[in-house]
Amino acid sequence: MASFGLQRPSAAAAAVPEQLIEAGTPWIAAADGKLSLLQTSLQRLQLPVTAADETGYTLLQAAASYGQLPVLQWILSQIHADPNGINAVDHEGDSALHYAGTAEAARMLVEVGRINVGLVNRQGKTALQQKQEELQQLLDDEDEDSDSEDVESLKKQVEFLTQLQQ
Repeated sequence: MASFGLQRPSAAAAAVPEQLIEAGTPWIAAADGKLSLLQTSLQRLQLPVTAADETGYTLLQAAASYGQLPVLQWILSQIHADPNGINAVDHEGDSALHYAGTAEAARMLVEVGRINVGLVNRQGKTALQQKQEELQQLLDDEDEDSDSEDVESLKKQVEFLTQLQQ
């Protein structure tokens, strides 16, 4: 069985029954921050770390979306030499940077992964433009508290991505 550069799974991950590993397990593990389960499921399913689902959604996008920094760092370490893996987009043209759920995830994608910050999705928007629009929508929402966690997170992401433009 190919290892795809994976480390040996921990004893806990090795104890995961075979029947619990399904096709969607790697994406769930990446989104939930379960690195050991991600590694085990990739190995058992014989999938590369650059695998994408039927919509083009990658493991990198899943980890970035949920701000799972240890998983994100591991994925980046596995695909660091592959700009196509780092800059992969889904069927909507969104990269992991478009999906980034936290400023820390965005920073890691840029500084560690060297993701292309100028990638434009099918709506013609860079990650910065998309985050600015999402922030404005939240601020315009009368039911949204302007100090909410979502608003603060988007503000930090916009601030970070704006600094890259200067």
